[in-house]
Amino acid sequence: MKQIILVFCTILFSFQLSAQLDETTEKVYRDSIQSLTQKIEELKAFPSAVADYYLKRADLYLKLSAYDKALKDCEIGLGQEVMEDVFYNIQGQVYFKMNSFIKMTESYTNAIKHNPESYYYLRRGEAYYYLRAPSFAERDIDKYLIDNLEISEGVHILYGMVLTDLGKYLEAMKAFKKANEINQNNVALQMKLGKLYEEMNMSKVAIDAYAKAHNLAPESHGKDAICLIYHLKNKEDSAAIYCDWEEYSMKKQAELYGTLASKLLDEDEYERALVIVNKAISMDNTNVDFYNIRGLIYIRMENFEAAKKDYEQAERLTAVNPYILDNNRGYLNMMQGKYEEAIIEFEKCIEVQPYFPNAHNNKALCHLELKQLDEAKKYARNAKILHETNEYIYFTYAGIAAYEGNDKAFYKQLKTAVKKGFPLQYFDYFSFLDTYKSDSKYQKLLEQSKEKNKI
Repeated sequence: MKQIILVFCTILFSFQLSAQLDETTEKVYRDSIQSLTQKIEELKAFPSAVADYYLKRADLYLKLSAYDKALKDCEIGLGQEVMEDVFYNIQGQVYFKMNSFIKMTESYTNAIKHNPESYYYLRRGEAYYYLRAPSFAERDIDKYLIDNLEISEGVHILYGMVLTDLGKYLEAMKAFKKANEINQNNVALQMKLGKLYEEMNMSKVAIDAYAKAHNLAPESHGKDAICLIYHLKNKEDSAAIYCDWEEYSMKKQAELYGTLASKLLDEDEYERALVIVNKAISMDNTNVDFYNIRGLIYIRMENFEAAKKDYEQAERLTAVNPYILDNNRGYLNMMQGKYEEAIIEFEKCIEVQPYFPNAHNNKALCHLELKQLDEAKKYARNAKILHETNEYIYFTYAGIAAYEGNDKAFYKQLKTAVKKGFPLQYFDYFSFLDTYKSDSKYQKLLEQSKEKNKI
């Protein structure tokens, strides 16, 4: 998994696909709400008798996207102390629609306390996926898979997505294959297969998957995903065969260039990434993600002052995920050796999004540099629990082993980190590496990292 996680225009699977209500259906729902409201009024002297009516009305409010009213009915219903798990389920569905995934996890955790139904574990696992805590997601979805014999294609797709994020590519392939056996024409499946193949550096097969998604649903992002692959490989002529970005609105063009810049950043092509993200900002200077990307590019180019200015600009804009900005500011301070200041930013990130493994791991690294070994172990353990296969966490554990004088464990962890793609060359300023820099084994791993990361 890359250290930097950013949010862009990606097609994500969800269990409940929103559909525009037709006027007839909407009228039926509103009439039903009116009828239920009348019954609630008639029975308000008998609170326990109206719980079912509150539940039904909350579900109708959810379908009408009247989320505040749905949540209010859930709150009232929970006060009756009957059917608590069902009310928490409706509440969790509301939070899903509102993209409030932390609250969604809380709702389903409460539902599980009242009734350990495997479906509730599945929904909590979905929330953990969106919170970038794939190890937690895998655990909960495994619980559902064990308890159920008939698994829908959607669950297989979600499980494949989680396994892809964990770098368990062969297992992800098996999950997607099971979904494909149920329905070969699922657009979300083809898009996620494309992402998996990209992660496995199988661009040709990824293009085939994206092309199939586009053929199944021309409005999907399949065509754009193909163009991104060709742009990434500097094959603009091939990209032009599939789509002409200049035909799109300025805002969509900017989003695509922002996504391309993010991919180039992941590939350590900083000069190209900077040119592309500048183009994105010239088209849309209100997108906070673009400034986050450029800030990260500047950090890797060691232009820390420019990065600081971009994060200041990002803060002035309304951030969809402000915790990412907190993490990136912490990362900026960490890369400059300002560990105390970095810890403050990581703590702010964790307070808002406690399931974000990068912030826990970065905080652990800062504590290591400050010789605070117990705190480093604590946050490294948190990061590993959240995302056990993250290559950056192996680097942190190498640091812990170094401070404990365990050379064997140090090289074991560092070798695994480099094998998984950790860019050691950008982190060799950490003091716990000083003892090893003259060692031939360390130099060999450093060269392997440079080769793997195209330096």
